[in-house]
Amino acid sequence: MNLCILCQVTAPDPRKPEHILLNALGGRLTTTKALCATCNNIMGAGPDKDLADSVAPLRNIANFRSGSGKAPPSIPRVEADGIVYDLAPGGKPVLRPSSPLFIEDGHEGVNVKISARDEAHLEQLLRGAAGKLGLPESAHDAFIKDAKQRATRVTGFAPRAEHGIQFGSEGSQRSMMKACLVLWNELVGNEELSHPRYTTSREFVRSGTDIEEDSHTPLTCIHTRKLLELPNGYGANPNYIWVGSDATGKVLGYFRLYNAVGWLFELASDGAPVSRSISLISNPFQPSEHRLLTDDNSLVDFRVFEAIGAADTKSNFDETRQALSELLRQAHSMSWDRTTKELFDEAIDATGLQDGDILDEQRLKDISSAIAYRFSHFLTRTPRTEPLEWPAKNSSNEGNAE
Repeated sequence: MNLCILCQVTAPDPRKPEHILLNALGGRLTTTKALCATCNNIMGAGPDKDLADSVAPLRNIANFRSGSGKAPPSIPRVEADGIVYDLAPGGKPVLRPSSPLFIEDGHEGVNVKISARDEAHLEQLLRGAAGKLGLPESAHDAFIKDAKQRATRVTGFAPRAEHGIQFGSEGSQRSMMKACLVLWNELVGNEELSHPRYTTSREFVRSGTDIEEDSHTPLTCIHTRKLLELPNGYGANPNYIWVGSDATGKVLGYFRLYNAVGWLFELASDGAPVSRSISLISNPFQPSEHRLLTDDNSLVDFRVFEAIGAADTKSNFDETRQALSELLRQAHSMSWDRTTKELFDEAIDATGLQDGDILDEQRLKDISSAIAYRFSHFLTRTPRTEPLEWPAKNSSNEGNAE
């Protein structure tokens, strides 16, 4: 009976598919041959979460969806110049008002001021205000309707904020090495992965055990140079996992993140099936663009990684920075395209144009004016204020009702 490649106690659970490349990194290929349900859950809540969390800021800015198509995570409570906002997927700032609901008694009655993130938040705050004002339930809808008619939508620009990115903590390395073992298991099988030659690797993945006195440590090096052998067709910043053996059965595993930095592990020192290799490459901008390759087709030869492990790669992150700059450049270009489309759609909606309407001269002037208005504010980074009833698709808004 095949056993879990980590705990060596329980059989893999066919109901618990394991992503070879993390779902958070755009991975789509899964296997049910590697981990039991318990180890799957432990890895998911620990090392895999650590790796996923470490790339969350980059995924947010670049709008990298998961392998299953889920939007990237939002980044909460970013603060700059005294302004607090959330970063929605795609790096879109959404204001977190410091005083969402303010009620005071004035000389001419009660003053109510509401600052909301969006229309749903405004609706919630208006219902709360109606309750605090003691209005009967039957009057709530009329109160909300009146407030919305007098509300304005402010679309502005968040101040620049810096957000650090840290890759390669011990937890993340454990997740990377697990991915290498799971990929290798696809090629050589559970019986091979059960051999004692993988004990050190298993222990490191499960608990972080890495005995300093021992000359054999799983992490061989952090590779900050370019990997020139990667093929075209998967974007400039693919995620890449490779595992292979040499003629003595020594097994190396390599995990490269966004084609910016790689981690090289020794999975077994000798005795494994000789001269085998398997690799997985995936485009984070288009997760559907991925490929699993074996042996002669696995893209990179063992000797390349052996040379990487023997080379001096200390503290030279210039090429890593270049790779991340290229990623952000492409992300910015795609963000510009999305924003341009949103502004055009918003301008057309603001004119009330419907399918089937005739585009007469006046309607064309209205559309041109609406487009010019939005783009002039966008290009000059000037906030714009307009009635709430003018729709604004997918923008970062503050609705105010007084």
